[in-house]
Amino acid sequence: MYRVFIKIIALILLINIITITSSCNRSGKDANITENVAEVNAEDKTNVKKENSSESEGTNSIVVIEEGSSETISSEIMEKQRLFPVSRDSGDEKKWGYIDANGMLVVDYIYDIAYEFNEAGIGIAGRKNKSKEDFSYLYSYDIINDIGEIVSGPYKANNVIIDDNFIIVNVEGSAVIISEKGEIISIPYIVAGYSEGYLRVSEVYDSETQYGYIDLKSNEIIKPQYRYAENFIGNRAVVILDNNRYAIINKRGEILRTSESPLRVYAGDEGLEPYFDSEALKHGYRTASDEIVKIPAQFNQAEEFIDGLAIVDNGKETFEPQFGLIDMQGRFVIEPKYTSMRHLGEGLYAVTQNSYTFNDTYSAKAIINKKGEQLTDFIYYTLNEFKDGIAVASDDLTTFFISTNGVKIKGLPSFNGIGEATLYGNIIKVNIDNELMYLTKSGDVIWSENMEQQVDENIIAVPKKFRPDYAMLIYYPEFEGLLDSNVENEINMKVKECFLSGYEQSYKEDGNYIENYEINFDITKNKNLVILEKVGYYYPIGAAHGQPLLEHYHIDIKEGTFYELEELFKKGSDYRARIISIINKQIAKQRAEGSEIYYYEEELPVQDNYNYILHKEALEIYYTPYEIAPYAAGFPVFQIPYSQIMDIIDTRGELWNAFDKAE
Repeated sequence: MYRVFIKIIALILLINIITITSSCNRSGKDANITENVAEVNAEDKTNVKKENSSESEGTNSIVVIEEGSSETISSEIMEKQRLFPVSRDSGDEKKWGYIDANGMLVVDYIYDIAYEFNEAGIGIAGRKNKSKEDFSYLYSYDIINDIGEIVSGPYKANNVIIDDNFIIVNVEGSAVIISEKGEIISIPYIVAGYSEGYLRVSEVYDSETQYGYIDLKSNEIIKPQYRYAENFIGNRAVVILDNNRYAIINKRGEILRTSESPLRVYAGDEGLEPYFDSEALKHGYRTASDEIVKIPAQFNQAEEFIDGLAIVDNGKETFEPQFGLIDMQGRFVIEPKYTSMRHLGEGLYAVTQNSYTFNDTYSAKAIINKKGEQLTDFIYYTLNEFKDGIAVASDDLTTFFISTNGVKIKGLPSFNGIGEATLYGNIIKVNIDNELMYLTKSGDVIWSENMEQQVDENIIAVPKKFRPDYAMLIYYPEFEGLLDSNVENEINMKVKECFLSGYEQSYKEDGNYIENYEINFDITKNKNLVILEKVGYYYPIGAAHGQPLLEHYHIDIKEGTFYELEELFKKGSDYRARIISIINKQIAKQRAEGSEIYYYEEELPVQDNYNYILHKEALEIYYTPYEIAPYAAGFPVFQIPYSQIMDIIDTRGELWNAFDKAE
């Protein structure tokens, strides 16, 4: 019997080897791997399953199998079968469905929201409530198994809670829970969360919501009695009592500590927790059980102990942090010399040496171990936590997997762009530069999001990506399908210039980016007039907020003309004065109705240029934030019906006749 088993295994291995060999030797457009390099680009996405199974140019994402790295994966942990959420644009909405591990569509694009499957092969997805009468819920949720069948539901609810691999749906005073084992459990309470075998639940008594804890069989563990309660962490939880005092309780409901200030429970199992000395204005450590000070308050910041070590800030000045690592006696294991420090798991830490205070997102990071040994240079801008010896990292331009010594892992793909990647057995889910994609570990793409915009039945806008560095991402459209190829080329050249001019790269100083730009586009078409919207956000690193960016280009898609506002009006007409006169009247009316958002007490002055959009019904003029009103006012918009300016519109002009008007 044993020999038969061995022969069967050998036969399976032989078949696999033959299959791998034949796939490696393939030539033509479906052979995306050559000499360990797999590229998926605009001209070659053969394995990508898109809407209606058609190929599209996409966004030039590139998948590369790294060569020359010294680390490899020793074994694979196969997870249970699951489906993967995918989306496509459907008019003005995005619809969601699910694919299997081969990229085949199993659940059609019918949902407005779709969640990840859990390890038991169960997922949940919802449709928006479109009822004009019942406003008691936002979504109608279905529970779906690994072959795409609806096994329970629909459930009318406002949201879904994913907690500790449990899926929780609250429905009219009760809850439905899908456990990590795939069990569907009905609970006669509203459930707020799950941890360590306990459900955090609530009930309404005398118009007041009270919180308590039950087990998965609905047995009451701690009767609902608190004004609020958090999940248990290490046998303890924070609650708010009737007198509005904060308390820490154990799983028997015994109060361990109370305070007038918010409390926190730490996950560390060392028995020490950080505390703040309000007189010294410093942090130290004390025992979690009886609050005996073990390490006196002396640090600007103090994090919880993990594996006997804790990150602290020992800087002399608040805005000049110096982070290091201490042991449970308060001795420095790693001297405080880093401007930021973050635990990555598995005894590793991400550190910076010149980062901005309170924000290291755009600062170069290195990896060190708990002995203080530096494993990498300061080359990473994104460093996720390690899991099973693997983490996701990004440098200036690419995202990839690294091992615990900071080396790119051989055999796993890298991605041109910045984003997230998650391993699900042999499948990798990536969201790079806002593009969703699924592929195998060998780099074969099984599904990629179709980012194209259908302008009309013949013309499409293909997004092109410009990412010169970590802090700048610009998408601009390239039109395809115009009747006149010369006009098409002229439009595309001008559009590229409009989007990229002045955006060579982000400014960087001492390894820190000091600004962040993200720009995208949207397109509408009315007859021959394409309105191209350039929308984005500029953020100076460290500022309270950034500045939204918005511009519109009006393009005759037939002739290739880029119109200016003045071309809407008769030559010699003082359209600028007419426009500002109408706007001032609208502002005066708003002020009479109580609005006080505008800076100017007097009338707005005439401008040489106006930001505008040509709608069917009216000419829209808009101002940028801070231009005439505070930031919170956004883009102040003024609608001017064509009837109010018809006497100065050039009704025989090209622009006026390029688009349809409302009847």
